[in-house]
Amino acid sequence: MIRALQTTFQKHHKFVFFVLLVVIIVAFVFTIGAAPGIGPDRGRTERQDFFGYNMVSPRDQQEIARRAQISQRFQTGEGFQDDRQFSSYALERIAFLGLANQLRIPEPAGEELTTFIRGRSAFHDEMGRFNPDAYQRFIDEIEAEPQYDMGFVSEVVAEDFRIERARNLATGTAFLLPTEVRMQMEQGQTRYTIEVASFETASFDPEIEIAEEDLENFFEENQIRFQKPSQTVFSYANFSGRDFVDRVEVNEDRLKTYFEQNRARFTPPPPAPAEDEEEPAEPREVTFEEVRDQVETAFRQERSRLLAARAAADFAYAVYDQNLRLGQDRLLEVLREYNGTLEEAPPASREEFPPELAFNTEARQAVFRMGADRPYSDAIRIGNRSVVLFYRETIPPVVPPLFEVRDRVESEYRNQERQRLLAEHGRELRDHLREQVRDGQSFAEAAEARGLTAKSFEPFSLRENRPDDLPPALLQRLEDLKTGEISSMISAQQRSYFLYMKEKEIPEIDTEDEEFRQMHENMSMWMAMMSGNAFIQDFIEREAPDFR
Repeated sequence: MIRALQTTFQKHHKFVFFVLLVVIIVAFVFTIGAAPGIGPDRGRTERQDFFGYNMVSPRDQQEIARRAQISQRFQTGEGFQDDRQFSSYALERIAFLGLANQLRIPEPAGEELTTFIRGRSAFHDEMGRFNPDAYQRFIDEIEAEPQYDMGFVSEVVAEDFRIERARNLATGTAFLLPTEVRMQMEQGQTRYTIEVASFETASFDPEIEIAEEDLENFFEENQIRFQKPSQTVFSYANFSGRDFVDRVEVNEDRLKTYFEQNRARFTPPPPAPAEDEEEPAEPREVTFEEVRDQVETAFRQERSRLLAARAAADFAYAVYDQNLRLGQDRLLEVLREYNGTLEEAPPASREEFPPELAFNTEARQAVFRMGADRPYSDAIRIGNRSVVLFYRETIPPVVPPLFEVRDRVESEYRNQERQRLLAEHGRELRDHLREQVRDGQSFAEAAEARGLTAKSFEPFSLRENRPDDLPPALLQRLEDLKTGEISSMISAQQRSYFLYMKEKEIPEIDTEDEEFRQMHENMSMWMAMMSGNAFIQDFIEREAPDFR
């Protein structure tokens, strides 16, 4: 059965375009090939190369997607869980194939291909052994579906073989000292007996008096915190659906068709059932004649939005084609031809975008992609209208005078002072707890005497019986404390904590037993994987600098 694919691979090296699921293609286009449109920066004039693929080319995007889809199915027997997994896998696959090409890794031949196929988890049983039936099902599914071609699949399998070889070379073998493994095992198996004291951080509310000199000094030393961010000044051509309502062509046949396609929108809800009725009444069927005016209004609104979007797109292309710029009379003439208006926008920053513009996320992002080298955007739909943006200038960051931002400066000064006083309070509380415990008082009694809430925990390790209600910030401090020590104040989850290490039992680790060997192997694999990931990222940055 493996021979079938091997023979096909050796004899056929052809591929056939087939249609992938639209959702996968669309997701890939938007996730990976976020290509600008007709703007002058690079949409129509430049490539975005990534190891031989043009990432702004829909055709190349589809080819990448097709190969990733087959590869995932061959490797695991399953599809992608989500778009993020899909795009990550597809990009990494291309990069490792580029590495394989550089290393001149040959295609598989003979027993190499057989061994490679037998090693895929998609064809393993529950015991991890090769299952011929699973492999045969894969072959049968490929041959049964006309959109698949065994020659194309063979190409993908050959690529996956070379990718695996390249990945293994990039990953290598991680070198670990036995001491590193022993320390990791000790961390997981050490048993801790702890007590915790805490108070609500918000309850600490000291009175803070602010001297004018201190406030001025704080402002001078922290001007960067109060700097107004750079702002983009722009205008936009507005194409409102309302301005295209009268241009919608309407006739009775169109309205009736629209009514039938959207009947539910015009069907009133059924009346509420009477008290003595168990089931609600059926909704009353309405006729076209009863709701004709509503149908026409809805039809005109929907079509007017489309006309506005089309006019905006055509206008944007005219700007590109005629190399029009803001301030030219010809731009205004063309804008009038497409029934648009030119509007001025307030200066906008990423932190403070004018809410009165009611721009969606796509339009907001487009504002800040513009600049001197990209003076206008593509057409963007925003609800019932479409816009084309025009760049004017960028206002650089500026530090306002103190009187303009006095309230904010005072608020941040108070917060900083509160944090300083809170830290002092924490040190004073810790000194008190340490002194009382050293004098023989229990930690809980010493904590409660200062108004803190005390809690003790049963012995636990990071691997067994770990408390669910112990904040992660406290778990991170366990390794630092010795028996009898009290931590400095730790802030977490709106509370401030003190951690008392009542007892700490560090186990003896046998470096000769099976558990140690298994831990060493797992840690080596993890470190090798991290090394491989770092390598491929560096490889991408070095070999594909045009890709962003």
